[in-house]
Amino acid sequence: MGRIPRVKISGSGATYHVMTRTAHQAFFFEDTYIKERIYRTVLDLADVYYVQLHSIAVMDNHYHIVLSMLRPGLDVPDLKARFERFQARKRIPMKWYSWRVDEWYQRLTDLSVFMKDLNRTISLEVNRRAGKVGSIWGERFKSVLIEEDAGLLACMVYVEMNCVRANLCRSPLSYRWCSTGRFHLGGSNAAGVVVPKFDVFRQVLDDSGRLQVFSNLVDGLAQAELQGVKTPSFPELKQFQPQRWDALVELALRRSKWLVHSVVVGSELFCRNIIERFDLQQGQHQEARPYRLTFNLYNEHVRAGPHAT
Repeated sequence: MGRIPRVKISGSGATYHVMTRTAHQAFFFEDTYIKERIYRTVLDLADVYYVQLHSIAVMDNHYHIVLSMLRPGLDVPDLKARFERFQARKRIPMKWYSWRVDEWYQRLTDLSVFMKDLNRTISLEVNRRAGKVGSIWGERFKSVLIEEDAGLLACMVYVEMNCVRANLCRSPLSYRWCSTGRFHLGGSNAAGVVVPKFDVFRQVLDDSGRLQVFSNLVDGLAQAELQGVKTPSFPELKQFQPQRWDALVELALRRSKWLVHSVVVGSELFCRNIIERFDLQQGQHQEARPYRLTFNLYNEHVRAGPHAT
């Protein structure tokens, strides 16, 4: 099956789940020093690019990030400051000129450029540590376009629970290289992520409070999965609509790869609009169509394999 088109939205606030895996799934990131460098690199580059981070998990042979690519109104002083932070990483930095405005605004709001820069920086760091050269990646990065609300929250939960499902820890809160663990061990600044204002957290107004509630949710779901509990209770989240809550919990506790292999996740209308806009074609069906995940959540698969049905 040929390459599918990269689905990227040019408007402000488009949100994605991105993931890159190493060549031959080699454990290049087992070294805790490398995990730390990767996490720090994600935060540093997000400070340069117009990126808002929502969830991060660095594993032994891949990483996951949930992020929003922002496209704010052009602010030349801010753009110049970001350009200078970017150049501070270079051995021979370029100088700022006004004719660079359009080029660098487009560059710093482009998901593909951000991911290329991130993967290149990680590859250089891993090779430097190992005394080797060459690419460490097995394929181009994967990206899933996500509509906000239930799909985004489920995706963030999926990312945070990776470390438990890989048997690297018993709780995400004890794993330093996922954002909830980072928050638990070092606070909001250490985590470097922003939890959106989901309906489930509508009573929590500040960023740190939402991150705390989200961390408790992730840990509770992880413990429920370890103990085989199918209907965990979260008293602090009683304000969430029961039907939607049950759907979220059921979805979060699935060991499904749909959040990695899909191209778009969201409401049926959102998925259908993206299918039409990007002319997506389902490989095993004549007509592209969204797949129902819960009563109000759909996705579109276009990659071959068992996850496509």
